[in-house]
Order: sequence, then C-alpha cells, then structure tokens
Amino acid sequence: MGAPKRNMRVLAAGGFVSGLTVRLAEPLLPKIAEDLSVTISDAAVVLTGFSLAYGFFQFIHGHPSARLRHLRTVSVMMMFAAFATFGCALSDDLNSLTVFRFLTGMTAGAIIPLSFAYVGEHVPMSERQPALARFISGILIGQILGPLVGGVVSD
Repeated sequence: MGAPKRNMRVLAAGGFVSGLTVRLAEPLLPKIAEDLSVTISDAAVVLTGFSLAYGFFQFIHGHPSARLRHLRTVSVMMMFAAFATFGCALSDDLNSLTVFRFLTGMTAGAIIPLSFAYVGEHVPMSERQPALARFISGILIGQILGPLVGGVVSD
C-alpha cells in the first residue's frame, strides 16, 4: 500500500514552499532597510525572527499533528504560511514585518518534519527511498530558487 502520488505531490510542493521561504528574504534585506528607513542590521531581525520560529516550532508541531493527521496538518500549515507571507507583503513597518516573518517561520517550519513523518507512516520501506528523494528534491529546489525569487521581487 503506497502513498497516493497526489499526496506526495502536495508534500513536495509544501517542501518547495518551505525551502523557498527559508531563503527568500536574504536578498531583500537592503530593500527592506531602504523602504522602512532602517539599517540593514536592524532589518536583519526579520531573518532572525523567521529562523527562530522555524526551528523552535518544529518541536511543537509533532504532537498535535499526530492527532490531526500529518497530511492535513501540512496542508493547513501551508495555507497559514501563505497568509503570513501575504501579511509580510502588506507590512509597512519593521515590527509588523518581523511578526509576520515569525508567523511564516512558525507555520512553514512544520511542513518538512511532518512530511517526513507522513512518509514514514504511509510509504512502504521498499518505496520509501524514491519517495524521500522526490520530496527532498522539492525542498532543495525551493532553497535554490529562494534567493532568485527574492532578488527578482526586490527589483
């Protein structure tokens, strides 16, 4: 009994989005600093806020996800990450941008570990390596394209 391909595509898309959000803001720092009239070192708080939330909340998401089902939780977190990212786009001061980046990290940080849990529970061992390879490819492509997308968006 293999995981449906549709579910694996959703997880790979989630991994892509999570990877993209990790690297997206880095090339935007000079533009953020200029637009918000702060120094680049002050603007770096948006990276720190995201990273702290991304890492810390991975410890938190596991237990609720086990009760609610991993795939459903990943889907909900993808939606919340999209809303938080939209909030970043609408932010007009450093404080609100930092809060929305924190929320993006909090939600996007759930996607990868919960996807691994889903694969571990639903993909037979004989099919697991190729499934993980496809999933990790989505993550890496997102991380590779994050700075490019951030750079294009900043211009």
